[in-house]
Amino acid sequence: MGKKPLYFASIARAGAPSFFAVASELKALLRVPGFDRGLDHEALGRYLVHEYVPAPYTIFRGARKLGSGQRLRIEFRGDGAAEPRIDRYWDLPFVEQPSVASNDDAALELHKLLLASVRRRLVADVPVGIFLSGGIDSSTVAALAAELAGPANVRTYSIGFSEASFDESSHA
Repeated sequence: MGKKPLYFASIARAGAPSFFAVASELKALLRVPGFDRGLDHEALGRYLVHEYVPAPYTIFRGARKLGSGQRLRIEFRGDGAAEPRIDRYWDLPFVEQPSVASNDDAALELHKLLLASVRRRLVADVPVGIFLSGGIDSSTVAALAAELAGPANVRTYSIGFSEASFDESSHA
């Protein structure tokens, strides 16, 4: 459901059927015999543009990453080769809600739904912290958590970088 990434690789072996490997960490695939560790130049280019490697790419030629809202099915051919089939497992239909009479009503409903979502995530066996990135999403989560638990009970964290293109600490 998107809590962890899913990496996968189809690995062919000479004289033997291919096999399929999956892992929640890319480094686990490095231990698979026959895994192609070659650099994926297209992924590297995307990393240099976006400062991260977006799905379905990984830095290795032999691995791919499942994207958000996607499902992976593995089909095995008669020759033993494993072929990944990727499709979306859900779609959000945007339908007009006649019950929302105004923008104010919509804002109140959004606040109610976000508050319920944050409330569920504050229930934990360990202290909960909020990573502030400087964006509206983490700021909203922190504000709602403070509304629910009180500002003194909300722990926030941020990371600063000397490289200006990475640093969002002033916004956080």
